[in-house]
Amino acid sequence: MFWKTTTTARHHVTDTTYAVMADRRLEPADLDAEELTRAHGALAYLKARIGNDKMRELLADDLAETTKRTEAWAADSTGWKNASFTLVLPGPDAVTFHQFFLSLMQQDRELEMRAGHPDHFLNHPVEGGAGGAQVIENLGEDDLPWYIDLTFSTDQDKYPVSWDDAYPERVGAIIFNSNGTQIGSAMHEMRDTSDGMEIKFTVILPNAAPDALLDGHLRHFAVEWRNWARLAREETAGE
Repeated sequence: MFWKTTTTARHHVTDTTYAVMADRRLEPADLDAEELTRAHGALAYLKARIGNDKMRELLADDLAETTKRTEAWAADSTGWKNASFTLVLPGPDAVTFHQFFLSLMQQDRELEMRAGHPDHFLNHPVEGGAGGAQVIENLGEDDLPWYIDLTFSTDQDKYPVSWDDAYPERVGAIIFNSNGTQIGSAMHEMRDTSDGMEIKFTVILPNAAPDALLDGHLRHFAVEWRNWARLAREETAGE
């Protein structure tokens, strides 16, 4: 894939490109930022124009393929495996962010939820999140997008990993594929820091799934929750 080739190459070649515009010199980091901003805008525009129904149709064959993969992993597994990491953010505090995140679903703010990550193709809360959410994304930075249904719960008996008492604010999701087979779960735990919050993420998948999906989805979490936290800081400033 072209994007994988160019993205990989950037990590191995020193870029000395610069642009001079009037009295300003744009370094490689400035040009990367410009490209990223425009790419985000282009993706948001295309996804909004396509819409949820057409997006499902457009990706139908790929979604069927990833559902087959997840069914095979679930059938071949005797248990679950997991990985965790923490993300430290400069605000807002954990309670404010938790409430803000829930409000995104309650107010059906699909645009903002979808904008959390370039790999988001559908983020549709059901009954304001009370009925879960329908999501299409490249879970684990997989090569193809997955269709998943999320059921939100913090009940300990639904997870093979214990909640951490050091993180009092919690969001948990049980993950099902389009056939209704449970294929994983995710745990998001938040606590205050001196100037913001720390989030502990845990992703849980069938033990027959590739290990790379665990690491990939932790990176996915880091990008999307950083973006949602940035939006929360902007919208809750001064409250």
